[in-house]
Amino acid sequence: MNEPVAFYVKLKPQGSDAALLCRTLRRVFIGYPPWKSDAPLDAPIHQALHDLTTSGYLTAERLDPGCHARSYRASITGQQNVVSNIGVGSIVLVPRTEHGLVYAARVEGPFTLFDPSAWENDYLALRTAQGLSAEDTDSHVGDVVQGWATSEWTALPFATLPRWISQCFTRRQTLGLIRSRDGHESPWSILDAIMKGEAKSVAYPTTGDPAEVARRLTDRLSPASFEHLCVDLLRLERPNEYWYHCGGSGDGGADGIGYAADGTAVAILQCKLRSPGGTIDDPRTRSDLQRERTELVVASLDEIDQPPANAVVWGPNDVAALLIKHAGRVPIAQTLGVATSWGGHAQRADRRDQEKLS
Repeated sequence: MNEPVAFYVKLKPQGSDAALLCRTLRRVFIGYPPWKSDAPLDAPIHQALHDLTTSGYLTAERLDPGCHARSYRASITGQQNVVSNIGVGSIVLVPRTEHGLVYAARVEGPFTLFDPSAWENDYLALRTAQGLSAEDTDSHVGDVVQGWATSEWTALPFATLPRWISQCFTRRQTLGLIRSRDGHESPWSILDAIMKGEAKSVAYPTTGDPAEVARRLTDRLSPASFEHLCVDLLRLERPNEYWYHCGGSGDGGADGIGYAADGTAVAILQCKLRSPGGTIDDPRTRSDLQRERTELVVASLDEIDQPPANAVVWGPNDVAALLIKHAGRVPIAQTLGVATSWGGHAQRADRRDQEKLS
C-alpha cells in the first residue's frame, strides 16, 4: 500500500475548467484517456479505457489511433508513472492562481475508472457555459472518467503554500507529484498541517532575526525570485557597479553580471536557492572570462561547504543579514515582516530626495 503523497492536477481538460464539477462530486479527474484499440463500439466509456494501474505498458497497438499523437502518448505514460505512487490519504491540489486560491482534498479511494453517466451531461453543459465546444461527446466525457474519490474540497489562499510547493503549478504537465524540497521537508506533512488550520498567517510578525528571515526566504522564494533578490542586494551593496539579472535557460551558470562603467564584466553571480550537497560549480570555467580578473559571488539558502576557489560566499544568514540591512529599499522585506533600524533611515532619505525633486 502506497504511503500518502502530495500531487497536483490542473483540471483544465481541453480548455475547460472542471474544478467546480470535481468539488461538487468530491472527485478528482485526470485527462488524456487511454482509449482501448479493441473496445466494442457500444462499450460504455469507462469500459473503453485502459486502467492505468493494471494495464502495464501500453504499446501503440493497444491504444486507439486517436492516442497516437506523440504528446498524447507521452502524457499517458507520464500519468501511469504518477498514478502508481498515489494511495489513499494522499493530498491533491488544484491551483486556481487567477483567483488567488488553491483547492485541496484528500484521496479517499483507489484509482478508479468511474461510470460518468451521472455527470456527463453536467460536464458538457459546463463546457458550453464556458463558451467551449461540447461536440465529439465521447472525447470530452472521457476526460472525467479516470480519477479518485476525495474528501470535501478546501479552498486555501495561494499565499499559505510555501513557494517551493506552489512553483510546481508553473510546469507544463497537467498532473504531477510534489517532491520534497531537496530532502528538506515533506510536502504532504506541510499540506496536512495547512488543511488542519495549523498553518501560520500570511502576515508575518516583525523580526530582525537573520535565522528566521532566512527561513522565510526559503519558504517564499522561487529560484528566479531568489536570483532577482540577490541582484538587488548587490546593487545596494556595490553602488559603483552595474548589476543585471541574466538567469534563465542557457545562462551558462551566470544568474547576474556586474559591470564597470566602461562595460567591462567585473563579477558574476551564481545562485542556488537550495544546494543541499553544499557544492556549486564555477561558471567562470565555462566562459571566456578570465578567472583572475572576474569575481564570483555565490549565494544560497543552504550552507555552501565547498565553494569555488576565490569566491565571495553568501550563505543563508548572509543573505538574511543583507536583507535586514537594506529592508527599507527592498519591497519583499515588507512582505516577509523584516525589521531593521536602517529601514527608517533609508525611507526618510528617500522622502528627502523626493522633496528636493519637487
